[in-house]
Amino acid sequence: IDGIFGDGAVPPKEDVYLCDSEVACMLKVSRRTLGEYRSNGTLPYYVLGGKVLYKRSEIEQVLEREYRSVGKARGSG
Repeated sequence: IDGIFGDGAVPPKEDVYLCDSEVACMLKVSRRTLGEYRSNGTLPYYVLGGKVLYKRSEIEQVLEREYRSVGKARGSG
């Protein structure tokens, strides 16, 4: 690994999958609200073995995108 990233670059971190309760806690919403976010396409998700999972990196991207759009809306007034 040092040979590959010997130039000081940070190696990509392994993506972590989160369950409903972890994402609900992270976003401070109910699990029902997560279901609505899945239905309307707000949050990307995966179903593995009948269990709904979310990639942490994708949740963080959604948060960043939404944060930016709120900031633009506030700044335009």
